[in-house]
Amino acid sequence: MIIGPSACGKTVLLKCTIGLLISDSGTLRFYGEDTASFSNRDRELFKADAGMLFHQSALFDSMTVWKNIGFRLDQTQDMGRTEVRQIAVQKLSNVGLNSDVADLYPNELSGGVKKRVGLARVISDTPKILLIDEPTAGLDPIMTNNINQLIKRNAEIIGATTVSVTSDMDGARNITDRIAMIFEGKTVWCGPVEEADK
Repeated sequence: MIIGPSACGKTVLLKCTIGLLISDSGTLRFYGEDTASFSNRDRELFKADAGMLFHQSALFDSMTVWKNIGFRLDQTQDMGRTEVRQIAVQKLSNVGLNSDVADLYPNELSGGVKKRVGLARVISDTPKILLIDEPTAGLDPIMTNNINQLIKRNAEIIGATTVSVTSDMDGARNITDRIAMIFEGKTVWCGPVEEADK
C-alpha cells in the first residue's frame, strides 16, 4: 500500500511501474531486475502479468459492461464472443454483481458499481500483479469497506500481489500487509502495517 499527500507522486509511481510513464531517475525492480533495462519483449511480458485499476475506473463509455471486462481478453486471447462474455459474467459474480449488469453501459452505473466493474476488468485475465489507484475515492464509508474487501478477496483468489495507492488510512490498515509513505517524491517510511501508527 502506498500512502502520502496529494500530488506527492503516488499515481506517477504506479504509471511508471506498468510502463505508461518512463521514470527519469530511481529504480523500479521486478523480481530483482530493473524494469528500465527490460527489452521490448520483457516489457510486454511484464505488462501481460499486470493489471491496473485506474482512479476513475476508466471504463469505455461506448461498450457494454461485459465488453469492458472482456476487452483485454478479446485483444490478447484466441476466444470467441460467447466465451469472453461467460468469463465477464463470472468476473462480475466475483465482485458481487449479477449478470443483469453485463449488458448495461457505464453511464447507467453508480460510482460503486463502476468501481466493481473496473475491478472485474482488471482480474479478467488473472494477472500476477494488481496496480490499484485510489480504489475508494468518492465512495461512502460502507461502499469503501465493500470495495476494499472485494480487492483483498479477489487478490487472494487469483494469487496476485497488490500495489495500491490510497488516501484512506482505515482501508489501508484493513487490507494490506505493508505500507510505504511517499513525500515529495521520496519514500520516507516503509514497513509492516502494524507499525504504521508507531
